Amino acid sequence: MIVDIDKFINTRKQLKISQVALSAGICTQATLSKFEHQQQTPSLEITSALCSRLNLTLDDIFIIENLNKRQEEYLLQQIFRALSSQNDMLFETVVRTCDVRQFSLAGYQLLQLCRYFKVVLVTKNTQQAKKLLKTIVVSKLTTAQCYFFYAITAYYYQLIGRTKEAGQIVSDLLERKDSIMSGEYSIVKIMTIYTIAMSQRDMQHTQASVTTAAKGIALSNQYDQTAFLENFFWLIIDASPTWSSQHFVVTELTKNACCLAKMHGNQWILDKINQQSGGKQ
Repeated sequence: MIVDIDKFINTRKQLKISQVALSAGICTQATLSKFEHQQQTPSLEITSALCSRLNLTLDDIFIIENLNKRQEEYLLQQIFRALSSQNDMLFETVVRTCDVRQFSLAGYQLLQLCRYFKVVLVTKNTQQAKKLLKTIVVSKLTTAQCYFFYAITAYYYQLIGRTKEAGQIVSDLLERKDSIMSGEYSIVKIMTIYTIAMSQRDMQHTQASVTTAAKGIALSNQYDQTAFLENFFWLIIDASPTWSSQHFVVTELTKNACCLAKMHGNQWILDKINQQSGGKQ
């Protein structure tokens, strides 16, 4: 994202607001000074608060390069593809090719959500997750992206031992399940459903996790999509000892999960299947 810093500075001077007054309660004057001298861009949360004090929005000061929109969409598609197969190496390779200065604000926020998902659900790096949280401005997310953000945050809270808060977030999301799980297909929606199901699994709410996974499968089948489909199958397979499952049903689910995982290059699922079958796959 490219910042129109002249517009920011001119607005501050027109309103006759000093750096000291503008930064008070938001950040240090040194941080604001570095921002205005284009030496360092603060987090979006700080930038948004500074803009709000000047009656500006983030859209007012971030310049969007429309010529790069197609490239941005392509890179985001590749990032979603990497996440759907839990391919950390591919994800990092694609992210390294992203010049975030050229991203739109909406594209940048979606990129940060994907990075947040990766460090929480894939690599489980809580230190990186804590840092990424500060870069996401929830007010700039769409409704579907907000649900995704809170689903990831619930799982993050479980990882750091804030289980009560995690449970409350999942409960709040499930109260909105009709909104989250209905309507047209989107990759963000599927990832939200998967993240909720994973949280339920780790909270030992096994039957609820299976039910949520089944909804993810139904939505994917309805729109003939396969992203995360093997993950949903695996959640049901993993829970099979807790429900009255017939052997042939589990076998067919495993075959489907294995086939999809090979098609997507999802080594994580293939490893899980091998572990369960004693390396016979």
